[in-house]
Amino acid sequence: DVKSVKPANSRVDVESILNPFLRYFSVKRLSLNHAYVTIDDKSMSDPVTYKLNDFNFFATGIWVNRQTGKGSGLFFDYGNMGFNFSRFDNYLPGKEYRLSVRKGQFSTVKGILELQDIKLLPQNTMEKKAKTYIRFSSPGLRIGGLKRIPERLDRNIRVASFRVDSPDVQVCRSDGSGMSASLKGLALEGVSWDSTLLKLGSVHMESPVADIYSGHFLDTLQIFLGRFSLKDANIRYAYYGKSDSLQHQKLDTTNLFIEGLAVDTRLRTYKLDDIRFSTRNLELPLDNGFYTLKVGAVDLTGSSVVIDRIRLISPYPKMQFAYLQPHHKDWFDVSVGQVALAGIDLSTYLSEKVLRIADVQVSDAVLQNFKNQKIPIPRRIVPMIYTGLQKAPV
Repeated sequence: DVKSVKPANSRVDVESILNPFLRYFSVKRLSLNHAYVTIDDKSMSDPVTYKLNDFNFFATGIWVNRQTGKGSGLFFDYGNMGFNFSRFDNYLPGKEYRLSVRKGQFSTVKGILELQDIKLLPQNTMEKKAKTYIRFSSPGLRIGGLKRIPERLDRNIRVASFRVDSPDVQVCRSDGSGMSASLKGLALEGVSWDSTLLKLGSVHMESPVADIYSGHFLDTLQIFLGRFSLKDANIRYAYYGKSDSLQHQKLDTTNLFIEGLAVDTRLRTYKLDDIRFSTRNLELPLDNGFYTLKVGAVDLTGSSVVIDRIRLISPYPKMQFAYLQPHHKDWFDVSVGQVALAGIDLSTYLSEKVLRIADVQVSDAVLQNFKNQKIPIPRRIVPMIYTGLQKAPV
């Protein structure tokens, strides 16, 4: 049973204890087996007690000297370290959230951190105080390539892989509005973060679903982003297509760079210093799998966009399409060689809800339409395409 009390100024306390040994102090191996650990954190106005059940810990090659004492993180250095625990269920600092983890383990030997059955739940105090609170759950999380414990997670972290199984995230506001997102799986590779720049080697999302509901959630949205970089990534995603079969798609060689982004929808202000985006071979299912939108390439630079080789096609022949489509709609086939937009004014769109584009060029466009007259359906007036363009906020 291990207990520490009041780490209000923990670094000064530990340094005073270790001061006689700071010139050089080493331990070959330290082990702690099947321990029940209780830590009372009295550094905050509302003290928090942390409990670890069946806690096992080991560390090898521990040493302390004047050099390790100057670091901003641990007071010692080590060769390898590992631990595992079960039934972690504790308040987080401030008691606004409660975190539970059924099992957890970490080892620098394998460089893997694993957590099972994770739940992050806001407490009643959080819901009363905050305008926004978050709920999160996942049956499993795994981080690979973590050979050392980062001294500052908010400033510097590098991992080879990050995977979370079936994550479910809910963001709720006091007015009842919010959003939710869930996936069957999310996997990242080549992750690095240095407090201003996030880099991702690859992103894999399976069956993503997102909902924004009720209230005025988007009316008060604020986004601030210093720099974000996604380079030469292969993004894979999955969705349920026709006959409820899981369809897998991939975005080839996707690149995204954002710098100096600041959006405030309440004040209707927008600032973006630089943005560059490119991807290849994009495929998006439409109308429950009755159409597929294919795009050969997308290139965005600043306020200009070029979209190449656009194709809207159906997997069904035009003579059979109306029989299979639940509402017996017309069959369409659309192909466009290129769409080029220049001078896109996003700041005006956010402030005035009017999209201004200085120049639009469309080349090699072909539209095919077929109405199956053999199927009796109520007659209705179908507006021409140009009438929709006239009503667009441009």
